[in-house]
This record gives sequence, structure tokens and C-alpha cells, in this order.
Amino acid sequence: MKPASTARGAIRLLVTVVAALPAFGPVQAGSKAAPSAGPFERFMVLSRPGGARTVMVGLPIRVAIGLAVEQQQVVVTGAGRFEARIGRTVVRARPGERWTVRRVAGRAARVEHLVVVQRFSPAEAAQAQRLVAGLRARGHDAGVVAVGLRLLIPGPASSARADGLGSQRILGDGRTVLVHVGRLASEARARERIDRLSAAGGRPWHHEFVAAPQDGVVALIGPDRRERGRARAVTFGSASPLVLLESGAGPDGSSRPRPPRSYEGAIHVVFDRKGLLATVNEINLERYLKGVVPAEIPASDPPQAIRALAVAARSEALAKLARGHGGQPFDLCWDQHCQAYAGLERVAPSTNVGVDATRGQVVQRGGSLVEAVYCDTCGGHTESIENVWSASPNPSLVGVLDGPSSRSSGQAPSESTLGRWLSTRPPAFCRGPESSPNPRYRWTVEMSGAQLDWLVNRSFPVGSVRELVPLERGVSGRIKLLGVVGDRGRTVIHKELPIRKALGDLMSALFVVDASRGADGRVVSWRFRGAGWGHGVGLCQVGSRWAARAGFGYRAILAHDYRGTTMARLYR
Repeated sequence: MKPASTARGAIRLLVTVVAALPAFGPVQAGSKAAPSAGPFERFMVLSRPGGARTVMVGLPIRVAIGLAVEQQQVVVTGAGRFEARIGRTVVRARPGERWTVRRVAGRAARVEHLVVVQRFSPAEAAQAQRLVAGLRARGHDAGVVAVGLRLLIPGPASSARADGLGSQRILGDGRTVLVHVGRLASEARARERIDRLSAAGGRPWHHEFVAAPQDGVVALIGPDRRERGRARAVTFGSASPLVLLESGAGPDGSSRPRPPRSYEGAIHVVFDRKGLLATVNEINLERYLKGVVPAEIPASDPPQAIRALAVAARSEALAKLARGHGGQPFDLCWDQHCQAYAGLERVAPSTNVGVDATRGQVVQRGGSLVEAVYCDTCGGHTESIENVWSASPNPSLVGVLDGPSSRSSGQAPSESTLGRWLSTRPPAFCRGPESSPNPRYRWTVEMSGAQLDWLVNRSFPVGSVRELVPLERGVSGRIKLLGVVGDRGRTVIHKELPIRKALGDLMSALFVVDASRGADGRVVSWRFRGAGWGHGVGLCQVGSRWAARAGFGYRAILAHDYRGTTMARLYR
């Protein structure tokens, strides 16, 4: 990458939107090609309520990766010569010079917390409006918001295509119409309303909506401590790796001091949704994947398992471009919340080969991109996506057995059946061989009653916990709804990750729980017996390792974990 082109082209305030395209459905042959929109144009469109929501993604595809948020200052240097752009000023720096970006002033994004009751596709907008009218007639403060983008990529040069897409193809469509019964100023108030509606038999969920984007001013300070200028953002570019020296917060805001890290591409310092600084790496998608795959699995994994993960990671990254990252100025974060990304720190020849061998390949179903999420260890049975997140059922992301036979009953197991299954180590790919068993395939966690009380009451003030009651499970046995009964109240925790976090970051929500009680009936200790690590949806990483060693190719591995899908190559 040439430094000048990186610094000058990375942040453009003009948002290019394909306003003339149809609101939904295929792009018609002969449609005028749209200018390409980079990561920050996508962010600007996502941050603007209403209006056209279709943008063109140019080739090669570039992605913006959030490296840290909630910073007051950022320090960058370079392995070679590099440059920084602030406003219209471009400064050239020598290798090893430390340049600092300091926050001068910032304004947080205005975030509204929606209590969502149903989602619709853009083609179903009329149904959404009818539902809103009915809810308002019953006294609810109902409304509708549109979120997400439809993304296009250039197609073949010839427009004489049987599918009618001409020179443009739909990369992904993340547009969704949400019907809500409240736009509240805080998450706590939204949760209160959700609890009331849930008690009445509803299934609402919480969605954060950025009503107005963040803004601010930063200063660029050289190694001589002289200020070189002020603007809304700074971009660093170089043909050599850039080195990030600051210690920043992770995507969840927690403090995570890290050693210096090296990155290819551009580094942007912009404002996050709290009005503090975010560090963002803008990089070619294929180069990004070379930093993801070795951060997610060992570089020593079999080549077919590496290829399977490369295709899944590419598919997941592209699918996420259409939704953004909750008001943050990047497509994905560096953490396992999205996909682990280590920049240049773990790049290895074996994983590079896997990414190159599958260049442009994605998982599709019926011509549409599949968000190919994955987990470390499914525990013997994967889970259906709607049982883990607030998502619509997806026939490609359904729970299956992790083995040569993918059969599944399609129904949640009973408590007694699940308890017996968790007490054994039945054959599964992710179990591993007897000579090298996977310690995450089955696990046990014990804690005192006082420990659990403290953990639960951080978020749910119910007092001393008397009972934990699985109210609903998914097809794998993962808990969807957990009832918590305390001596000062009760609550229901929805979805897999909130359940795990409330109980001290358990490895998964696939568990049964037993309580030991004292003479007074109070719980003395809790014992959790569980399986797997992670959400359990899609590709099982450890399972794919042992499937590959058993002779399965990467296409067969992907077809097993993403049902009814095919492989497609978006670009070469």
C-alpha cells in the first residue's frame, strides 16, 4: 500500500449511496454502477436514520476492525517511514518516531434503547405498519425503525447474465424493520419494560439504536511534543507495518493493557459512541483473515480444518458489514465478540496458505450469503441460531449432532435425558480421541451459595438465590430462558450469553445445575455440569479439527455444520 493513497483515501466525509436502486429485490440488469463506499461511508449511512440504505462495496473489499475503544490518547509508530493526515495536513514521520493523538473534546452518540416485539424484512414494511397501528390502538407506545444496509459488489464485466444482476451483485442484505413498543433513554428502563411484557407472556428483546452519531476534536502531537493540528480524526498510513503502542479498552469497555502490536493497512483514530477515542485498522479483507485464522485456531491444525475456518470467517465478516457494530465506527471488533484478530502477531505460513487457497470463497444458501458463525467446542451438539440470539430461524444454522451422522431430534431434551447425556462422554468429533481428550467437551463448576448470590445480584437484585430453573432449552440443551428465584425477588434471564455472564462466565449455557442445601433450606453450594465452550452455533472448531483428521475435506465440514449450503466464489 502506498502511504499517500492510504492517508488521503481512508476517511471521506462524502457518503456514496445508491439512491436510484430498488428498495428491495434483485438489482436490474443495466442499472448504473454506483461509486464504491469504504468502511467509513458505510458507518455514516448506518448512522443516518431513514433514507436510501444500499451501498456499493468496491473490490478488493476493505474492512474496518476496532482495535480499542474508550481511550483518551493513542500512540502510533512505524517499522518504516509512515505518514499521518489530520484535516488537510499530511506529516511524514521517520521509523520509530512516536506520534500521539489526544482527545480534545468529544460528544457521545445519542443512543435509544428499543423494546422490540417483532422484526420484518423491507418487503414486509406494510405488515410492520399494520402491527404498529394495532399496538397503538391497544395503548402501546409503538413505532418502527429501519436498520442495516444492503451491500452490492461489482459483478462480471458482461451484463448478459441469466440472473439479471448485470454488473452488480448483492453481497449481503442486513436491512431489517423493527417494530418496538418503547424508545427509552436507558437500558435499565428498557429492561424493566421487557420484564413486564415477558411476565405477561410476550417475547420482547432489547435493541440499541443510535439516533445521532458521536463527534469530537482530536489533536496530533509529534515526537517533539508540538501540536501539528486539530480535526475530527487522524489517519496513519505506511507501506510498512504500523505499530500501536497504547493500552486500550476492549469492545465491551473493559480495561485490557496489551503489548505493542503491529498491523498492515491504515490505522484511524476516530470517536467511539461514548465520545472517547477508538483505534481502527482498515485493511484488505483477505489480509484481515490472515490475522484472524491463527488467532482463532492453532496454526498446527490440519489444512482442511484451516480452510474450513477461513471460509467461515470470510462469510461471517462479510455478513456483518451489512449491520455495523452497534454505533461504533468499525465493522468488527478484534475480540471473540466478533472474530479474534491479532494483526501481524500470529501470522503463520500454514494459515496463510489456507486463506489463499480459499480466496473469495463463501458459504451461501439459495444465492444468499450465510452468516457463518462458529464456536470453539459445541459439546457434542450444535445449536439453532434463534435459541442463542434474537434472530429469526435460519435453515442453515440449525442444531445438529457433531459427528459423521448429523441427525437431530429437532426438539429440546428433557432434564433427565440431558443430565444422563452430560454424565457421559459419547462419541463426537469435538470430544477428541481418548489419547488427547478435549477438556472443554465436558466440564464441572462448583461455587458456594454466597459466590453465586454475589454474581447474580450484580445485574439482577433478587437477594439470596434459592432456585435456578431452566424454563426453556434449545435443541442441543442450551438454556434459552433461566428463571432465578431469590428471597427478595425473581427474574427471568433471556438468551445464552446473558445467562453465562450472570453465573460467572460459565463456558456455555449447556448445563444442568444441582443445589446442596443446609438444614435451614438455604443453598450452601451449587454444582454445574456442562458441555462445550461458546454459543454452539455453526462450525465447531475443535470438531472440524478431528473431522479433518478423520479424512473429511473442508467442503464436507462446512456442509455438515451449515445445513443445505453450497460454496461460492465472490471474487478471485
